[in-house]
Amino acid sequence: MERTFVFLKPEAFTDGVWLSILQRLREVNLPIVAAGFLKPTEELMARHYEEHKGQDHYDPIMKQSVGKTILALRIEAPSAVLRVSYEVGHWKESEWKHNPTAIRPTFMKPGRPGWRNFIHRSDSIEAAVREDEMWDPYMSPFELPIAA
Repeated sequence: MERTFVFLKPEAFTDGVWLSILQRLREVNLPIVAAGFLKPTEELMARHYEEHKGQDHYDPIMKQSVGKTILALRIEAPSAVLRVSYEVGHWKESEWKHNPTAIRPTFMKPGRPGWRNFIHRSDSIEAAVREDEMWDPYMSPFELPIAA
């Protein structure tokens, strides 16, 4: 069993797609085992996006989530990192043709800059471990039953 981390950014709530995203994860048997709503501090988001510091998109991605409602999710399933990556899809609109039914192409407004997407997912097993440990204090056990 593998664990991965996802968080729904403020746009998931303002665009009204957050429940549809949770339902999609459920439908593809990616169980959410812990979750938590929070308004992350600048310190927490700086730790999360540490590898992006100094890049052009760092300030915009920080401004996007600091002090705004997000939903942190822990998912446990076989090959969770790979499966969640596939189901979420690429952040670049130009790559959506490879999986047009993924979450991002299905729910994201076309033409929105990639950093303005509404969902984050761990991009490797190492990142999943690091992110899950970082966000663990903000999540509580959660069960959204998987359809039989």
